[in-house]
Amino acid sequence: MASNTYRDLSVILAEKQRVLEDLKEEKSSLLRVISHDIKSPFNQLFALIQLFELEAENLSERQKEYIEKMYHAVISGIEMIQNLQDFRAIDENNLQVNIEKLDLQHILKKLIARFQIQSRLNKVGINLRQEAKSVVIYSDELLILKVLEKILSNAIKYSGAGKTVNIQFEKIEGEVCIRVNDEGPGLSRSELPFIYEPFRTLSAKPTAGGGTTGLGMYIAQKIAKLLGIGIRVKKNRKGGLEVSLKILK
Repeated sequence: MASNTYRDLSVILAEKQRVLEDLKEEKSSLLRVISHDIKSPFNQLFALIQLFELEAENLSERQKEYIEKMYHAVISGIEMIQNLQDFRAIDENNLQVNIEKLDLQHILKKLIARFQIQSRLNKVGINLRQEAKSVVIYSDELLILKVLEKILSNAIKYSGAGKTVNIQFEKIEGEVCIRVNDEGPGLSRSELPFIYEPFRTLSAKPTAGGGTTGLGMYIAQKIAKLLGIGIRVKKNRKGGLEVSLKILK
């Protein structure tokens, strides 16, 4: 009698496991479809806006204002899609790590170049300070850039017009430390522990409007862990947030 009960339970558990696997595959398929179908039109619209901007001298102030709003919408949309793609890759354990010798200053300059439009639209400056002329790290360039992109995007997004995001890196004994400080509203001590929770909405809101998926810091933490990088978030002296990364040399 007992053996029959165990067999029945085994069958039930196996069926539930199969259903869970099917649901996971359906979720992954849906994310792939959303990312593919939406990203292409966004990229086309982004290119069209850039063409309009080339004719800026012939546009009225109202037309320029419309273009700025379109930029914000497109950038927000592309970021949302990228976050969903990264979330899926993490969820499916599909991130490949390729460790190589990297020049950190070069990586950070490439990072800042990618955010020129967003920082200009938000009227937020980006200041790169360095304690050493050249610092070599061993990491995956694509993945460490993803981590830094999530951090810098948030820093710009939550800083008000006229504020500055400060990026600093230095060698400390056997570590390389990168710090990103913003001048935004920050978070309360009670909220800080929840900053890595996916899809979590906290009190701080983007200063230039637009939405947020609540995935940026979750993705940054997961990839940093994969790369063996320590990540920490705390309030800074100006009331904003400091995100620090520690990389073993």
